[in-house]
Amino acid sequence: MRRKNDPSANEDIRTYRAPMAITIPSGKCPATLGSTDVDSLKLWIKSIIDAKPVGYGYEPTVFKYWSRQFFCIVKQNDEYRLICSLVDTLLRGKTIFTRSELPF
Repeated sequence: MRRKNDPSANEDIRTYRAPMAITIPSGKCPATLGSTDVDSLKLWIKSIIDAKPVGYGYEPTVFKYWSRQFFCIVKQNDEYRLICSLVDTLLRGKTIFTRSELPF
């Protein structure tokens, strides 16, 4: 019989951590967005997905939030509103865990 504090006792225990969806990220965006065109936005999203930690998913709000680092968010700013609209269109509200889950 193995004791609770015996390190070898943990060999048989399988652990599982539920995937987590991030709504608002912290820190600096891991990729640079230089343009508002659809192809640039797709590449930017793919770069972010490739750089994220395993086991985490990013909701569309993550990309909208990080786009604020590249474009002004004042209500009159068409670039930021365009990016938000394109993110909604491209991701269709889906939480993305891996690149293969991207709907484009």
